Amino acid sequence: MKFSHSLQFNAVPEWADHYLNYDGLKKTIYELEQQVLDEAASTTSSATIEGAASSPFRDSTKGAKKMFSKFSGKLKRGDSDSDSDVAENTAECDIELQSTYSGAFNPRKIFVAKLNHELNKIDRFYKEKEAETYKEFNLLAENLSMVYPDTSQAHVMGDTASQFSRGHTRALSGLSAPDHEDDEDVELDDYDESNPNTALLKASDLTIKDQEQIKLKKKLTILFVELSSLKSYVELNRIGFTKICKKFDKVHSETLKADYCSELPATSYIFQEETVTEMDTKIDATILDYATLMGQNDILKARQELRSHLREHIVWERNTVWKDMLGLEKARHQIDAQKGLMGDTVFHRLNHMDWATFTVPKSEFTIKYPAFLISWQIAKVLLAIVVTVVLLVVKTFHDQQQHNCMALLACAAILWATEAIPLFATSLLIPFLVVTFKVLKNTDGSPMNGADSATYILGQMWNSVIMVLLGGFTLAAALSKYNIAKVLSSYILTIAGSSPRNVLLAIMCVALFLAMWISNVASPVLCFSLIQPVLRTLETDSDFAQALIMGIALASNVAGMASPISSPQNVIALQYMSPNPGWGKWFAVALPVSIVCMLLIWLELCISYPKMQKHKMQAFKPIVEKFSTKQWYICVITVLTIVLWCLVNQLEQQFGAAGVVAIIPIIAFYATGILTTEDVNNYPWSIVLLAMGGLALGKAITSSGLLALIAKSLQLRIQDYSLFVIMMIFGLVVLGFATFVSHTVAALIIIPLVKEIGDALPHPHSLLLIMASVLMASGAMGLPTSGFPNVTAISMVDELGKPYLTVNGFITRGVPASIICFVVIITLGYGIMSGIGF
Repeated sequence: MKFSHSLQFNAVPEWADHYLNYDGLKKTIYELEQQVLDEAASTTSSATIEGAASSPFRDSTKGAKKMFSKFSGKLKRGDSDSDSDVAENTAECDIELQSTYSGAFNPRKIFVAKLNHELNKIDRFYKEKEAETYKEFNLLAENLSMVYPDTSQAHVMGDTASQFSRGHTRALSGLSAPDHEDDEDVELDDYDESNPNTALLKASDLTIKDQEQIKLKKKLTILFVELSSLKSYVELNRIGFTKICKKFDKVHSETLKADYCSELPATSYIFQEETVTEMDTKIDATILDYATLMGQNDILKARQELRSHLREHIVWERNTVWKDMLGLEKARHQIDAQKGLMGDTVFHRLNHMDWATFTVPKSEFTIKYPAFLISWQIAKVLLAIVVTVVLLVVKTFHDQQQHNCMALLACAAILWATEAIPLFATSLLIPFLVVTFKVLKNTDGSPMNGADSATYILGQMWNSVIMVLLGGFTLAAALSKYNIAKVLSSYILTIAGSSPRNVLLAIMCVALFLAMWISNVASPVLCFSLIQPVLRTLETDSDFAQALIMGIALASNVAGMASPISSPQNVIALQYMSPNPGWGKWFAVALPVSIVCMLLIWLELCISYPKMQKHKMQAFKPIVEKFSTKQWYICVITVLTIVLWCLVNQLEQQFGAAGVVAIIPIIAFYATGILTTEDVNNYPWSIVLLAMGGLALGKAITSSGLLALIAKSLQLRIQDYSLFVIMMIFGLVVLGFATFVSHTVAALIIIPLVKEIGDALPHPHSLLLIMASVLMASGAMGLPTSGFPNVTAISMVDELGKPYLTVNGFITRGVPASIICFVVIITLGYGIMSGIGF
């Protein structure tokens, strides 16, 4: 959750206008950034600007410290500065700051003035509320001492209150203690005293002391809530100042956080240590009084009872990339499309079915039917059902298991290709159909019974492939949650300088680098967050903005080739490769191919977006963040896991399979608390289920013998072709299929067939054909729906909801990019694979 949301949810509603204006300050930061860019664009030499601006920026530290020193001597505990004094000090310090800076535009000076205004507002409001609350505290202490003169705790409160009154000379103004008695006058006849079982208390049941005790308990509870709200007000504003200064430092490459936040206790009353200490003392005293009043010796129990009256606070926590991705998915599918509906309308939509009517022509007879039955989704489902039933009824193969498996394969292919139901739902349907269609065979060729079929097919759905997927997701979650991936990526972007073409190349390199370790599903999400500061300074329809988003999408697709865990289809392909080539040979083929593809696509984007070079921008600055022990621990575990994956063939006796190695980061991160249950809940489980369904389908068509039969039939037709031609044929099939359906689905359906044909060739080359096919699947990027990176890019909108890209613009760049990948794979890729013995 972003801090702005945390502030919104945790603030006391009645005080909403008196908190730090976080959103307004953040807007000011970006406006100042734009003004800096405008200043740079209006001069002839950007180097001169940097030289002129850097000196005042450095000098501003001294000016800020000098300003803070003006306050430090006057706002100590017990001083009686009025609001006008604070305003006078602020104005005086602003004048001194102006003398410190040169005449050049200085965003730091402007922003510090904004911060001072907010600090003055917050400090003034806190003093008012504290005076009111502490006055209530003193009055309640007096009431307690009168009702319970012998209780030691009453004296504790009285002593504390007297110390408070002696320590502060400023006037305390506030409202008197509220009685909160809203009871209406009640007639005596309202009570039925003749009823011995009544739950109502009579006047005689309560003594004066009992009534006083109830009133005091209520007032103590109200006082505790008010004191806790004041403490929350201090904490939220302190965090707000820290985060907004950090945001300013990040955007403007400054050190304001260290200078400004360290001086807050000296420049304000609210953030002094004595202020918080005294508040804690009064909260503890209130809890002790409550426990004494209720006759309790358990202070913890009294604290829990009082805390039950507080509003729940929503805790701010850094998201993993998977949680961010889920947010994008919700936006894309418009899950909240009905949020405009309210009250009974929502209830009706959730609990009642909408009906439609059909009037028979030339008659008054009408037919009533559920409205959802007339939709494209239902038409797609009906198509799949009809095709499946026809294939089951019409004899297609002599072997019954192969005949049934053909119907199963057609049903799964149609549902996956049309997305009539969610992809993962189709995957879960496959084991059900495998068992009910009697598809599987025993080793002797006899049909497998239902119990054995269920045991076999469900067992095949969880294997090393799934564990490698989960291991990759775990690495991605840790690297993103603790900001490691973004920090490392920012250093790559700094190499680009201020040239738009270089920045485009740099962000494409970042996408490639990130996808190698956190998958090309997560890589574009992080990359888009990296370029947000740049996008905010650009027009939505500018060439540079479109080139950046398009470059990230296309580079992320290409990055799906880079490593065995960079895309789900790669993990699936490794399952069918025998012998397993290992990570070393994969990198030997995939890295040169993906890098060359990325460079050629970059040239294509530079040509197709000729105006982007005219844009002026500041150079990226690295995210300067000292790594903590946790971050170093994550880096060590990540490197160890990747090294073991690379050496898994040599260490087969120790680990057995890559899926066992994947357990290392899962245990290392979750057992130590680095990742939590919420993080694992945010994994893209739909991808895991999709892979499980694909594995089940592959085992079904293999066990039934259908795969071998189709492969043998195709092998007879292409056996006279060269290996290069066969690779081109399957490459085109995969490229076309993966363009219209997801890359993973294309791999799930075609790779098992490619393996069988490769093994059936006179000179078996299944490794080469599988590798070329899976690389081609990642190279399919012609449509906005071709893979998750494209879907994410086409969904990107500006602050007003206007999309950056159009479908036509995507096709005109995506189709040439797919052709570039195809050419590179069948030339460079084929040469490398032939050379290293694939």
